[in-house]
Amino acid sequence: MINQLFQKIIRNHYIKKGVIEEINFPLLCHQIKNCDCAFIKTKTPYTPNDFPQSIPIGKDADIVCNKKSFKKIVEIIIEWSRRLENKYRIKICEDEYCTRVRIMTKTNVLLYQVDVSWYIMGIDKQFFEDAISNRVNKGEINILEPEYEFVVRMEAYRKDKNKKYHREFLENNICDYRLEYVKKYLGYKLDDLLK
Repeated sequence: MINQLFQKIIRNHYIKKGVIEEINFPLLCHQIKNCDCAFIKTKTPYTPNDFPQSIPIGKDADIVCNKKSFKKIVEIIIEWSRRLENKYRIKICEDEYCTRVRIMTKTNVLLYQVDVSWYIMGIDKQFFEDAISNRVNKGEINILEPEYEFVVRMEAYRKDKNKKYHREFLENNICDYRLEYVKKYLGYKLDDLLK
């Protein structure tokens, strides 16, 4: 609760400064819309209801893609971020499976981060091909089919049980649980995770 209040105060401060408009996240969404990718974990306590028009200051957007599209999507995200370099600090963190583009103030306060991954440790690599092939158009962005999002949330909760909102998502969306997906992509059961 205190964290959410703090986030709201910080967010309001940067809204008044026009940061969200300057970042112009909808522009990036438009640029990657036809790429083989999808946003994940868009329903969290800190994500604004009008996402992607509005973004949660100090947080991130998570995008998954297939391996073939990864390089192209990263190039688009980096190019989109470069237009902000005169006013903000851009930090790019790359590894084999993921690239993070961090938009920060000149004093290193995180304003927003965009993560794009073609693989997430703990989830079978075939998942990303299958999930992207079954993505759903949700207005300005593509998201995963609910059954695939459920797999992502299971692994996110397994990795960090302090993020209770992932557990709440699993409990509230149990109708999206598909045992065959979980067996294929994760190798453990929901019951084992929620003990």
